[in-house]
Amino acid sequence: MIGTSFSGNKSLVDAKAVLSDAYFKEDIDPIIYRNYPVAGIKLDRDVNVLGMPPVKSIPISAAYLTEVESGNFYGLARQRFPYIYNLPQIYRQDFTDLQQKIVNQFLGTARQADYNYIINGYYRFIREGNYTIELQYTLPDGTKGTSTRFDYYNFIK
Repeated sequence: MIGTSFSGNKSLVDAKAVLSDAYFKEDIDPIIYRNYPVAGIKLDRDVNVLGMPPVKSIPISAAYLTEVESGNFYGLARQRFPYIYNLPQIYRQDFTDLQQKIVNQFLGTARQADYNYIINGYYRFIREGNYTIELQYTLPDGTKGTSTRFDYYNFIK
């Protein structure tokens, strides 16, 4: 999951989000990513790390990893999935970053109306429903192995 000297210190499992959910398609993409970069304005984060949109924002739980590394396979390792669906946090950061930059550049100008969707927009919290990720097994030489999908379910309405 985190890589060892035998794997070139790279994880053999790559996790990425499958952006087929209504939350992304209807709430997030239109206001943040669909027109990116907006008027040439870019995010402060390195988009090569998490992707654009941030499909790679699926970190391993630190608590899970700590237990496994210490040989405890009876706590979180037995009860929880090791990956965290962290996209909403990055969506929020991206939205705030772009909104602040666009407000600073266009508020009170003749072009403000072109960007009112984000100037006056607000970040919508994650909806109830399923959120899918894909886990891809990849050998150190880049050869792709099997893959599978996992659905997270957000029960909060």
